[in-house]
Amino acid sequence: MGKPRDANRVALDGAWDLARKDELTALFDGLKMDGDATIDLRGVTYADSTVLAALAGLAQRFKGITITLFRPPPQILRLLKLVEFEKLFKIVDDD
Repeated sequence: MGKPRDANRVALDGAWDLARKDELTALFDGLKMDGDATIDLRGVTYADSTVLAALAGLAQRFKGITITLFRPPPQILRLLKLVEFEKLFKIVDDD
């Protein structure tokens, strides 16, 4: 389940796919984006192209704002690097 932590931070937990697209969209729409933002991915167990598309859309909507993808699990980190998301986001994969 996704949980807002504050106006500029969202934590995602569990598996994220097309079935949860509306929930993901609502979480991202709830970001205030009046400063740097963080998407906490450490609880994600699965992510498909739905998540990639939502993240790419977020990066497009909020150009100029640093969006950090925080601690993606190894399999998610590989996916993010494969699609070169380090060009769109700050990816922090350690404490």
